[in-house]
Amino acid sequence: MVELVSGDGDNIKIGQRVMVADGQRGTICYVGLVPPNEGTWIGIDWDDPSRGKHDGVYKGVRYFTSRHPTSGSFVRKEKIDVGRSCVEAIKLRYGDNVVADDLEDTLLQVKKALNAPFLEMVGFDAVNKKLSCFETLEIVWLHDYAVSSVGGDPNELKELCPNIREMDLSKNLLSDWFEVAGITKQLNSLTILNLSENILRAPADNEVNEINKLDAFMSLKYIVLSSMNYSWSDILQCAQLWPNILHIQVPFNIIKSLDSPNKSVLQNLRSLDLESNNIQDWEEVNKLGTLPLLETINLINTGISKIRIPDAGLFKSLKHLLLSQNNISSWLDISELDKLKLEEFRFRDNPVLIGCTKATSRQLIIARISSLKFLNGQEITREERRGSEYDYIKKHGQQWYDSKTNDELYTAFIKEHPRYMNLIKKYGEAESSEYTQVSTKLKSSLIRVELFGEPTGQIITKSLPRSMLVQRLAGLVQKLFNISSVVPELSVLSRKNPDLKICMNNHLKTLDFYSVEDGDRLIIKW
Repeated sequence: MVELVSGDGDNIKIGQRVMVADGQRGTICYVGLVPPNEGTWIGIDWDDPSRGKHDGVYKGVRYFTSRHPTSGSFVRKEKIDVGRSCVEAIKLRYGDNVVADDLEDTLLQVKKALNAPFLEMVGFDAVNKKLSCFETLEIVWLHDYAVSSVGGDPNELKELCPNIREMDLSKNLLSDWFEVAGITKQLNSLTILNLSENILRAPADNEVNEINKLDAFMSLKYIVLSSMNYSWSDILQCAQLWPNILHIQVPFNIIKSLDSPNKSVLQNLRSLDLESNNIQDWEEVNKLGTLPLLETINLINTGISKIRIPDAGLFKSLKHLLLSQNNISSWLDISELDKLKLEEFRFRDNPVLIGCTKATSRQLIIARISSLKFLNGQEITREERRGSEYDYIKKHGQQWYDSKTNDELYTAFIKEHPRYMNLIKKYGEAESSEYTQVSTKLKSSLIRVELFGEPTGQIITKSLPRSMLVQRLAGLVQKLFNISSVVPELSVLSRKNPDLKICMNNHLKTLDFYSVEDGDRLIIKW
């Protein structure tokens, strides 16, 4: 039968993070004798499971329990490095003058490693050209510097660097939030903190109370906790330490389910980055809808396949949503987002887009979400929205016509196209000639239009190819109206819908792109 034993040692403690000469890191799980071997041994649970030999059992005796069957081993105390203090690391990193150009290159690598395409690491690009003394340091980067504690006298860090606003402590040897609090309580101006790739145990309730007595995180607004094996319950437990937090990045963790935060935490949260967590179910995302000030959610690569938003006033402040690299396969899921008041939407690499050109998918998204102002980083102009919405009416005009006399078809149509009735009220129904299916072979490649010179009232009727670029049309207009010294502004006014006027401001698009039809009027201004 396996026997559980424990041991003691000085200068090191259970739970402490350590590293060895080859860079491997682990957590101390045992300190003491390991018979029949002589002397004190350190039991390590290695971050890399292949680094160990067992799970904490040696010759039938359990000394500790590792996270993986092969991540545990014993080493001598002399072979481990318990790291350095934050004060020592700063002196080592910034003891000499630092040229900011070299530092900026390294910071760019860190940003890429965080993989946060929308929620930028605020501030880490505002480094002074030279840092000649510790008192001037406002941005401190200690990525992979083996920091394990604050170190020094009680106020040494505060006296050394009183003006730190942003600190990167990612990939170090910090093991608990008391150690982090020991650092941050001396930094009264700290607003941005990166603790990614540290194995930090989430604090228990009694530890939360003890840490909060230190007022260590009062100024913190932005925290990054990437790749830390945290669940959402761990995040909520830690969030009790950050009373004024506005932005949280927790990508690449083990978050699968979410819970609505109680009213004591995250009530001021503006943005949340959950990228590359295995959430999958949108019902979990809905649990965040009670956060009153949440404006931005990053759900890139989270396995979302369906979107269903209850009409219950959720996400009242949400403006920015990132849903690229997911499994969404139905346009109805996109229509669900019209229940929100989104201003920006990022949506690439989802199955629903397969088979659609970039231009077509953009039009469909714009038509289905009424409040969008930016899509995939590009502004949606008023003319683009009108064109997209009117094309949407025409695209589904035959289905709409067929459904008007059949209740079953009507119900199914409105379910699939929930905005269609509003679009008809806005623009009117499409005429049958606009949606009747016509063989592309019989469809004429020429359209007859009126060219109307607005300043003079002159009208010229021309037959033009649908494939003509606006750029070539502008050149033709210059010759016809004798305005070669001026670049004209072109717009199309639909004959069938006189209220629909679309600015043709992209000279590399075709007339067909702007849905120019026979009998339409092209307005020329100069």
